[in-house]
Amino acid sequence: MIKKFIGAIVASLLFAIPTTVLANSYPVIMNEYNSISSGKYIDGNDYVDSSKSDAYFASFAGMPDGRVQGNGGNWFELVVTGQNVDMRGWEIRWVEEGSDNGDGTDLWYGDGTIDHGIIQFSNDDVWSNLQAGTIITFSEQQLIQVDTTDNGGERNFTHPDQVDGSFEATIDLSTDTSYDPAAGDWWIHVSTLEEATYGSPLVTAQNNIDGDGAGNFSVGNNDMHFHIFDASDVEVFS
Repeated sequence: MIKKFIGAIVASLLFAIPTTVLANSYPVIMNEYNSISSGKYIDGNDYVDSSKSDAYFASFAGMPDGRVQGNGGNWFELVVTGQNVDMRGWEIRWVEEGSDNGDGTDLWYGDGTIDHGIIQFSNDDVWSNLQAGTIITFSEQQLIQVDTTDNGGERNFTHPDQVDGSFEATIDLSTDTSYDPAAGDWWIHVSTLEEATYGSPLVTAQNNIDGDGAGNFSVGNNDMHFHIFDASDVEVFS
């Protein structure tokens, strides 16, 4: 329901914009990304000092509010503003210039010591004909379990790597391609770590961060940049 609700709002707003404006705009834009560090909340260093929440996380059973430490980890959101956009073979190239933990591998940026990477869209038909108003979200994790008990003031601490069922709430971020604008579903969601387990993934993600494997990507607040390139290696958004 949240997917349909948010998608319908975005679609209605985009369709209300004059077509001349859309014609001169980017076909796809980076709309939002998470810049909250893993140990903090949206507006505070710990749970008791925070007040702002994320309505999406609050929609899951067992979540008394949408305040999650780290605000859900690495994720970002694209919005399609063009009509009938074919994103097969496109790439999202990201770099966090303020972070220098890279292992020296130069994937694209020109400086292998700075954290950066590439998320590439496959040739799957799901990317072949995207309509204006479509939301595409990417999360690194597929599943986050959340401790909602009082934990020394750090309630709602995320445990993305511990999925043993001992926590009170589960945030399911699995890939969802039930996209159907005609039925009011304008949202495609992809978990890059989940896709990395498949033989034919919808996207592939790689980066130069030491210790990270396939499916990992990073977002942050250290001079973060996103560049979107089409299948012909033409930059369509920066």
